[in-house]
Amino acid sequence: MNQATGGRTSAIRGEGAYRDGERLRASKVTRVESSVIALSGYITQRLPWKQFRALGCASLTLCDVAAGGLDGLVDSEPNLAPWDYLGGYLACIEAGASVRDANGEELVTDDPKARRQVFAAGTTELLDALLPTSGRS
Repeated sequence: MNQATGGRTSAIRGEGAYRDGERLRASKVTRVESSVIALSGYITQRLPWKQFRALGCASLTLCDVAAGGLDGLVDSEPNLAPWDYLGGYLACIEAGASVRDANGEELVTDDPKARRQVFAAGTTELLDALLPTSGRS
């Protein structure tokens, strides 16, 4: 639940993602130049996205990617713990978005010491274009 707006996002594996009862569908934007991206942390390599937002909460940001309100998420460092992103990750997957760790690590983990650098986008084309900002290949 987004405490600021009152919006409630829910997702069940294989059954879809919803916000306040409405089914979520991720953005269809494929080009960085047309995208609105959320940033987490300080990004050293800026791509020519249309706009960016820095919201501060990975799970809520991922829910906005799932809802199509944001086209993607770029995380600057592998600092996110599983509880920071897993709920939003499920919403993204159920809404058709793509989510990856910049280092190729498995995102679904029960290791409380795990830290990930999460990238997400409504399309795989956009996600592939955003990954160079990770500082890794």
